[in-house]
Amino acid sequence: MASNATSLLTQGIIAQAVIAKNQPITKTGTVAAAGGTCIGFSQTSAAIGERFSVTVLGSGIGVAGGTIAVNAALQVGANGTVITQATGAIIGRAMNAAVLGDHVEVFIAPHGNVSSGENPVTGVVELTAGGEVMDVGGCKQVARPTSRHLRQCQQRVFHRVSMAARG
Repeated sequence: MASNATSLLTQGIIAQAVIAKNQPITKTGTVAAAGGTCIGFSQTSAAIGERFSVTVLGSGIGVAGGTIAVNAALQVGANGTVITQATGAIIGRAMNAAVLGDHVEVFIAPHGNVSSGENPVTGVVELTAGGEVMDVGGCKQVARPTSRHLRQCQQRVFHRVSMAARG
């Protein structure tokens, strides 16, 4: 069970609906619909009209809506959960295995599709199903990275995003 995540960028959003901690969130401040897209995961719960923090870059914590394998592509499930991707938009990759109700650390795929390898914000994001190589924004590491490896890769991705934002 994932107990922490590596948030590299947090955005404050005003809740347009009741938000629970660790739910996938849309840019409008609501819980993402099943199969839909999200910008990240809520770090706290919030009532309508309250400002809350959303992890939008790095890894966030979600609640498993079923059995999830390590490295599985994920989509939004029912009631603000995450499930193994079937037909919905890919929102990230599972950093740990989980079963129904467990916390799962999600490597967030901002505005991109991690299965195709294209991500307009961070560049290439590739986590191979075979478990041999992980390439995050040009940072190649072993497939089952330690937390230190993940943080180093995410820091490189964050640096690339920061530099792109400066123009």
